Amino acid sequence: MAIVLSSDEKVYEKGVWVEYEPGVSFKIRMLTPKKYRQLQNSVTTKQYKRGQLVDKVNETKLNELAGSWMIEDWKGIVTPEGTQVDCTDQNKQMILNHFSNISAFVSEMSMKLLESKGEEKKQLKKKSQTP
Repeated sequence: MAIVLSSDEKVYEKGVWVEYEPGVSFKIRMLTPKKYRQLQNSVTTKQYKRGQLVDKVNETKLNELAGSWMIEDWKGIVTPEGTQVDCTDQNKQMILNHFSNISAFVSEMSMKLLESKGEEKKQLKKKSQTP
């Protein structure tokens, strides 16, 4: 399995193809803290609790949005009859909810992309500071 590094931000936003097993690949996008906050804000409502206005986050919806964000596309996901399964939000949720090994893989690959991006930025910063 290879992680592709690129200083082009769009590569990370569009996703990187990663092989899950022979014949099955996922196009994974990294879930940056900024993107996570955007998703979280989209499912947060204000509620009064004991006279205080507090934020109420719909954790279930947040998890669905995060999973849908991380999986941009896939190849090799088929029905028992061999028909290709479209990469829709509904199908993403079905895959992530029923196949914990795939869910863990997607999360891990998204995190590795984020770590790779951080390492790449460190290397670029070191090169720019070298006389």
